[in-house]
Amino acid sequence: MTGEPSDEHLWLFRLRMPPRDREAAKRFSDLHQVHQLTMHAFPDGPGNTREDHQVLWRADTHPDTSMTLLVQSRTRPDLSRLLVPASWAVDQPRPVSHQHLRDGDRIRFQLRANPTKRSHQDRKRVGLNGPDAHLDWLLRHQIHDHGQAFTVDTDPYTGEPAVAIISEPDRPCRKGGRPFHFRSTTFSGTLTITDHNRFRRILEKGIGPAKAYGFGFLTTAPLINRSGPLAVSQ
Repeated sequence: MTGEPSDEHLWLFRLRMPPRDREAAKRFSDLHQVHQLTMHAFPDGPGNTREDHQVLWRADTHPDTSMTLLVQSRTRPDLSRLLVPASWAVDQPRPVSHQHLRDGDRIRFQLRANPTKRSHQDRKRVGLNGPDAHLDWLLRHQIHDHGQAFTVDTDPYTGEPAVAIISEPDRPCRKGGRPFHFRSTTFSGTLTITDHNRFRRILEKGIGPAKAYGFGFLTTAPLINRSGPLAVSQ
């Protein structure tokens, strides 16, 4: 098992784009552009990768076509470095901590993931298809650092995992002039923490591949708070 999660807090900030915003629609149609936008809030150069700053992000489009970009990091972001239109609302970064989480806690969660597996032929990642394969992928990721971090709760009426699985359109990305797409699936439901140290590392470092492109950011909320989008647990 790796070292203990840091006692220091993380940072969270949000960008909010208005409905029918052409600049937002253009940038958010390419995950690499969103990655670049996100990383502008942090120092660049050697030793300043996404992993160094522990950056995770998720972009959401809402029914009214407005968009939000939620960004979590270990390093405090410098929002003065962001070059965004004046119509975009930039919420100031706030500290978040997961120190209160304990074994046995039940919480709501949401995760946009890139469920894939390695091909036996060329070791490239290939997307998994269908809700059963996606659920199996999520259940495998209950294990972290060679031990179980959490369990997805079971519906008491059906006996099935208490998780909703939404398969989304593949998300486009263009890097170095080469276009490609990411398989995208959103999971939401309830879970029980079985090892709070392992679970906190998941919250800090994310789940699965393609974290630079908006996948793997697990957000949580108390069970008693059932209104509004899930935010990072505090």
